[in-house]
Amino acid sequence: MPDPTYFDVRQAIVELIGLPLGSQFVKERIDKLHYFLFFGPHGSGKTLIIRALAHECDALVLELSPLTLEPKINDKKELNKMLAMTFNVAKTFPPAIIYMDEV
Repeated sequence: MPDPTYFDVRQAIVELIGLPLGSQFVKERIDKLHYFLFFGPHGSGKTLIIRALAHECDALVLELSPLTLEPKINDKKELNKMLAMTFNVAKTFPPAIIYMDEV
C-alpha cells in the first residue's frame, strides 16, 4: 500500500479530529473517538497539527511533556496526581487536547 498523500492526511485530520472537536452537532452524530496518537520522525509536523487543531477549534492545550514536567515533578506520586488533574481539567473544559511530546 502506498504512503498517504498530504491531502489524505489533511482530510483524515479534519474529518476524524477537527470536526468532532469543534462542532457539537457533528460530535452528537458520530461514533465517539476519545483519543488519537500522532507518531512519526522528528520534524514531521506533529506539533504543528496539534497547534492548528487547537487554534481552529478554540481548544485548550494541556502539555505533559517530560521537559516541562521534569523541574516540577520529583516522585511518582506527584506525577500520578498531575496526570489525574490534567484529565479532570480536560473533561471539565472541553474541547481540550492533552499533548505529550518526546515521551
